[in-house]
Amino acid sequence: MLSVKHGGDMADEFLQSMRQERNALWNLVQSRPTEDWALERERISELDICIREHVERSRA
Repeated sequence: MLSVKHGGDMADEFLQSMRQERNALWNLVQSRPTEDWALERERISELDICIREHVERSRA
């Protein structure tokens, strides 16, 4: 039987996946602070913005 996901469920999963990616990148950057992680730090910033916007929209 197929299950149907509601919009809220998919949004929650999307938010969770963004947080997981952000945390994984953050852990990687923190594990080797001497390396240049410019691209990873940029992606973390992008994810922070997306997560913040997503949370704000869900509260509206």
